[in-house]
Amino acid sequence: TNPGARNNLGRVYTKLGRLEEALAQFQAAVQLPACGVDAYTNLGLALADLGRLDESEAYLREVVRGHPDFAKGHEYLGSILMRREKWSDAHAAYETCLRLGRRSASILNDHARTLFKLGRLDESIRQLEEALRLDPSHALAQANLGKMRALRAPR
Repeated sequence: TNPGARNNLGRVYTKLGRLEEALAQFQAAVQLPACGVDAYTNLGLALADLGRLDESEAYLREVVRGHPDFAKGHEYLGSILMRREKWSDAHAAYETCLRLGRRSASILNDHARTLFKLGRLDESIRQLEEALRLDPSHALAQANLGKMRALRAPR
């Protein structure tokens, strides 16, 4: 069987909301020879969609360990680590993602959240400002920037 076909079928099941079937396809794909990084990544994301964050984190850590230049892998790992409230590790994942050149308003917003959780308010504000330079209409970054500036304002 073709791992790419299983991976693609898993993506279709994911879009249809059939998460258990998607998971089964991704699990089958990673058992096959010549399986690519996408199937492992999708397996990690499927596990997260099912609320199995510890397993998701483990798979995504394997992805970035085996493919340290795969920026999306670091982004996805950062997202899972944020959900698990592992702020320092999430921050490191986003730092790597940004260093590798993957940059968007959403990534900068998430990175700003990790900075805030680590007590680095001014850096968080700068990241949110950068997010809004990239996408001035990013509603979450707008809201977060307002909150961060209010926290910094003298009382």
